[in-house]
Order: sequence, then C-alpha cells, then structure tokens
Amino acid sequence: MSVDEGQGALGRGLRRAERWRSSLLLLVLVGFAAYLMSWLWPPVQYFFSGDEPAALGETGAYKLDEMAHNRYVTITGLPALKKASYDQLWRSYKVYQLMGARVFVRERLLPREAGAGGGEDDGGYQLFYGEGRLLDMRAEPEYGSILEYFRRHTGFEPEAGPTWVLLQGVRPGDQLLYPVAFGVIALAGLFNLFLLIRRIFSIGKR
Repeated sequence: MSVDEGQGALGRGLRRAERWRSSLLLLVLVGFAAYLMSWLWPPVQYFFSGDEPAALGETGAYKLDEMAHNRYVTITGLPALKKASYDQLWRSYKVYQLMGARVFVRERLLPREAGAGGGEDDGGYQLFYGEGRLLDMRAEPEYGSILEYFRRHTGFEPEAGPTWVLLQGVRPGDQLLYPVAFGVIALAGLFNLFLLIRRIFSIGKR
C-alpha cells in the first residue's frame, strides 16, 4: 500500500468514526426528547380532557370510585388546621388535608401568608369548595417531603391507602405552556430521528 493510499484509508476511517460519534449524539438527543415528552404527557392529556368535572362529593360522602389520577374534579370539605408550605418555580403554595378524607389541597399562598415556613396552624374550619386537577400524591416525587411533614406532625400514614392532592384552580385548557412545549420537543425529536436514520444509512453505504 502506498503512502497516499494509507492516508486515504486513514481519512476514511476518521470520517467513519466521526459519523458514528454524531449518530450516537443524535441517539442521545432523540432519547432525551422521548423522556421529556413522557414527562409532559400527563399535563398535556389534562389540558385536552374537557370542561366537565367529576363531582367527588363532600365530607362524609366522598365518591372514592370517582377519584382518579390526572382528572378534573370538584370536591367540598372541611380543611384541617395543620398546613405545610413550599416553593416551586418562583411560586409559593400551601398544602392541607380535607378532614375525613385522604385528600390534600394545594393552593397558592397569598402575599400575607408567604414566608410562613414549612408548616403552620392557622385558619379555621370553614367549608372549602375545590375545583381543579386531582393527582395521585404518592406518584408525584415533589410531594414526598410534604407527606413526610404530615406523617411527623399529624400521624398521617401515606402507605395506608391511595392519597390524592387537588391542584386548586388548575383547569383543563389553562396551562398552554405544556402542549406548546410538548409540540416543540416532539418536532425536535422527529427531526433528530430523521437525521439519525439518514446518518445510519449513509454509514452502511460507505
């Protein structure tokens, strides 16, 4: 083999290795897009779930068979006095349990309530009417510390049965960001998938 032939073979090998590296990068990008889409899918489903909420009833007569993850619901009950608070995406929320039910409520903290810390005893036994998105609390990692707080301070046992949290005021069609982000990520993922397939076929031909 001549020097020129050796250099040509080396160049082809380097280009082939570079194509494989770029293909691997595209594969990672496609996988990351798929992960983000799976994470965004539940709120996207909820966004298009319709305008008619399922009525879960009131204290002493809750319809347990109507409680389902990612569902638009209404519920009436008496809030317990013990509350927890936390921050998420530059917003502050309070969480409390409805008496006689394994249902918690998440509401935005009012300005006068902000900075109350991890938990507080305030408010009173005033009838609560809730409307919003119902989630399986144990399936949402962000509520792990909240459940632990209520376990320590009220004796609540998350393992004893299904535990729900109502995102008060979150209605279908409200959070346009989720379907928009899902669409953008889906398009980016499909484009990278197209590039990946074309790159793999080009490698096979050379």
